[in-house]
Amino acid sequence: MNLSEFHSGYRVFKCAALKQVPFDRCADDYHFDTDIILQFKIKGLRIKEMPIPTYYGKEKCGVNVISYGLNVLRSMSEYWLWSKGFIKVPKFEMK
Repeated sequence: MNLSEFHSGYRVFKCAALKQVPFDRCADDYHFDTDIILQFKIKGLRIKEMPIPTYYGKEKCGVNVISYGLNVLRSMSEYWLWSKGFIKVPKFEMK
C-alpha cells in the first residue's frame, strides 16, 4: 500500500478486483476511500493511482472536515481492532 495520497479518490480499480471485496459495505460518504483501501489491503490487491490536474477555484468545499476526519479515524480504529481480533466488522469480512 505505497499510495502517495489517501484522500483524493483518484484511483483505478479493476472490476475483477472489486468483485473480491464487499465494497457495498463501505461507507456511503467521503470516507468510502478509506474503507475500500482497507479492504484492498486485507485482500492483498493492488490499487493504481491516476494522477489528474487539479484546479482549485473560489467555490466552497462541501465536505465537513471534522466529520470526515472523525469517520476516517473510526474506520482506521475499527480496522485495527478487527485485525487484532477484538471485534467483528462486516465490511472487513471477506469471502
